[in-house]
Order: sequence, then structure tokens, then C-alpha cells
Amino acid sequence: MGAACGNTLVTGPDYAIGISNTPLTIFGTQSSSFTGALTAFNGYATSVALSCTAGSTAPPTTCAVPGIPITPTVGGAPFTVNVGGSIGDYLFNVHGIGADSFHIAHDATLVLHVVDFAIGAPSPSSVSVAQGNSTSVTFSVSASGSFNGTVNLGCGGLPTGVTCSFAPTSAQPVAGTPVMVTMTISASSTIATGTSSISISASTSGAPAAKSQTLALTVSPFSFTVGDATGSQTLRAGQAVTYTLTIAPQPGYPFPSSVQFACAPADLQAAVAQCSFNPAQIQGGATGVQTITLTISTAGPAAQTQNPAYRRTRLEVQALLWTPIAGLVLCGL
Repeated sequence: MGAACGNTLVTGPDYAIGISNTPLTIFGTQSSSFTGALTAFNGYATSVALSCTAGSTAPPTTCAVPGIPITPTVGGAPFTVNVGGSIGDYLFNVHGIGADSFHIAHDATLVLHVVDFAIGAPSPSSVSVAQGNSTSVTFSVSASGSFNGTVNLGCGGLPTGVTCSFAPTSAQPVAGTPVMVTMTISASSTIATGTSSISISASTSGAPAAKSQTLALTVSPFSFTVGDATGSQTLRAGQAVTYTLTIAPQPGYPFPSSVQFACAPADLQAAVAQCSFNPAQIQGGATGVQTITLTISTAGPAAQTQNPAYRRTRLEVQALLWTPIAGLVLCGL
């Protein structure tokens, strides 16, 4: 009766290198660590020296394994690989050589991404805005390395009554393709005038700190000018005359609120002349130069019997024109 025979695979003592957190992403100013374990098999009980060696790329500038040599255990002897370096992608090895007679060697592959992002200076670097109006600046958000996060935007140091907004509200740049952002600054109509420094911040998850830029903001009072497009006129008592007035706001700004027109009572003798405007006001939000018609109506000679000084058949234009235009009361801002 023949005996059965077969092949038996016999393995000797050995160890394995395990890494639990690869790939790892850090920012350019950061350092971090891979976490690993040396696990013993079949009674392996000698120490192992670990080091960083090249794989597809060289290791990063900082790459060290503290506390070596380390003896593997059945449950896994823990170790760390401390890393850090310049922007780039690294594919390298942690290399182990055992102190056993066979100098058993093993490699474990590590993947490290060193990334960063940046916020560009705003253009222009200083702006002026009138009360009740808004202005805007642009800036870029860029990325380096294999950055693929979302950059959140914000602003600080805003005076009371000033708000900011962004378009887009957040940025997702990639290397070589920055995102252009428009920041709009709005000032209330009651904000105090003056100059202040605003900070623009950009932050993303995992970054050690936010990036920032500064912007000088000057809040000025809203103003406009009144011009006469008609010139001097002469009229008889009892007649009316019209003037075309142009109301020009600060260049580029709309009227923040309504502007109403009136002639100051001290500038017109009610028994002699009265004035009216068409339209009587400019609505808030109107843009560009506005045209207003001013009508001055005079009383006839019969209405002026109470004062011989008013018995005139003609009114001198310059006196008549100067009084209502110089005496306009513009209110509502």
C-alpha cells in the first residue's frame, strides 16, 4: 500500500510594514506624519531599521522616522514618518531592513501632496464710495500643487454701515487656473465719512491660517451740482418765465435718496413772484444728469398796489434769475 505524499509550504519569520493614512495632504508651511505599524509573523523578533527612500519621486525635504530601530510585534509596533517640504507631489517609500541574519527588507509606498493657495492684491488697492452708494474691486484666488479645496471669502474691519459681498461667493482654484473675484462694497446713506482699512480674507479647510489682503476705503459725502441751461431772461409783470436746470450727481453715482426742490421764502416776494418745479423731486436711485424745469410766475401791476415799489412793467432778468436759483433749497438727502 503506497504512502500518500504532498508539498508543504514552509515560511520563516517575517514582518510587514503598514501605513494607515496614505495619501496625506498638507500645506506648504505645515509638517505632518504618516502613521504606521510593524507587524511580526511567525515569531519574527529582531529589530528593523526604517528610512525614507526614493520611489517614483525623491522623498520630501523633511522625512524622518523617530525612535528607530523598532521591533515588530504581533499586534503591530507603531511608528511615525515625519514629513514636510516644498509644494509638490511625492511618491516615495519607507524602507525597512531587519537585523535578522537574512536582513529581510520591505518597502511601503507613501504619497504626500504639499499644496497651497493665495489671494492676490485687490485692484484698485484703494477706493472711494459716496454715502448711499457702492463700489467694487477685483482680486484673484490661486492654487499651487494639487490643491482641490474650496476657498471661503470674507472681509473684516468694516466701518458701521458698510457691507461687502463677493461674486462668486467662494472659489475653487486649481494650479494654473486662478479664479477672479469681484468684491462689492456698499455704504449706507447715513454712514460717517472718513478713511479706513478693510481686510479681505481667504480660508480653506486644513490650512494653518487664512490669507489676507488690505484695501483702503474712503467714504465721502454724496453731492451734486445745479446748473442753469437757460440764461438770463426779461419778462413783463404778470407773466411767467421758465428755466431749465441740470442736476448732476457725483460722476458714476446714483442719487441715494430722493431730492426735493423748493425756493427759499426769503428769496421771493409772495405778492410779486412764485416758483414751481417740474418734476418736484428726483427719485432715489436715479442715475446720470437730471433735468428740472423751474417756472417763476409774477403778479400783474394790479396785484401790487399795496407797494408802489413793485409797480414795474418789466423785471430785470438778472435780479429775477439770481434770486430763485441762488436761493434753491434742495432737501431730502
